[in-house]
Amino acid sequence: MEMQHRTRIVWIDWMKVIGMYFIILGHFFPPGYVYIYIFNVPVFFVISGFLAKKEDYQLKFWNKIINKYIVPLVFISIAMYIWNFYTWEANEKTTKSLYFIYYALIGSQKCLGTGWFIYTLIIIRVIFQYSPSSKITHLSLFCIFSIISVYLQHHNIHHFNSITNVAPAYPLFLIGHILCKNKDIINHNYDIGNMIPLSLLSLVIIYFCGNINGEVWLYNNNYGNSFILFLIGSISGTIFIFILSIMMGNKINPIIQTLSLGNILTLGFHPIIVSLIGHHGSFVDYIFSFCILILFYPIILFSNSYFPYLLGTKKKTTIK
Repeated sequence: MEMQHRTRIVWIDWMKVIGMYFIILGHFFPPGYVYIYIFNVPVFFVISGFLAKKEDYQLKFWNKIINKYIVPLVFISIAMYIWNFYTWEANEKTTKSLYFIYYALIGSQKCLGTGWFIYTLIIIRVIFQYSPSSKITHLSLFCIFSIISVYLQHHNIHHFNSITNVAPAYPLFLIGHILCKNKDIINHNYDIGNMIPLSLLSLVIIYFCGNINGEVWLYNNNYGNSFILFLIGSISGTIFIFILSIMMGNKINPIIQTLSLGNILTLGFHPIIVSLIGHHGSFVDYIFSFCILILFYPIILFSNSYFPYLLGTKKKTTIK
């Protein structure tokens, strides 16, 4: 059982790190970004659902929500405000500051950047915590939020806020939670040779979904042309990243563990670095994205030692 737990942690760490790379890469809008957006954000909702569990005590639940999500989100909001403040004209600072507060309260990507994901995840975790755990409830919520998402898309309602983003994200979260029920099968020792054809099939499906379903912009509840293809593409991308993670082996890597520990920090603050570098629209962006990911390694180590609140924890985490 202990070995299974360790293996599970390892491939989840790898999935987070690989997923972060694709998130950073997507913000450069490199060649092939349409295919990257098919799965780069959805995979994190699936992982969150896989790791989610209901707390028996409500105080413990809200302490976790505040420390793990809200506190880091506040720091991300402050950083994004300071970054934007010095780019505004002097006569616009007051008005835009008020707009910034409004956008922060509704969880808009316009001020939170990728922090909208954390805001949406908070709402999802609250719904998950207070809804019954029965299969019929999960199926009902899956259908309800899917219908809401399709309705919003059909009527071209695409607001930049974390509240409406729950609609397409919650079904992904539930898929991850359902997968957790079969974690003993997922933690199985795989034959890498047999997984290569599956990874290639996943890439083919991602390519197909990218061409047919079009661009996916979850930050404004846009899943593309087809909700079904959106789910298929998301699952295929998750499978692809899972296979890559399994291929990396089941030995704990301190660097990967550290990067995984700081996933909120990286996801929240990397847009500032991306904006400094600028979009090139070429394959050099693939290299820049990797460099940015590695750049956060010492930042996460420093934060873990002196300011763990940025990582969503109260105390320093031991890295093996």
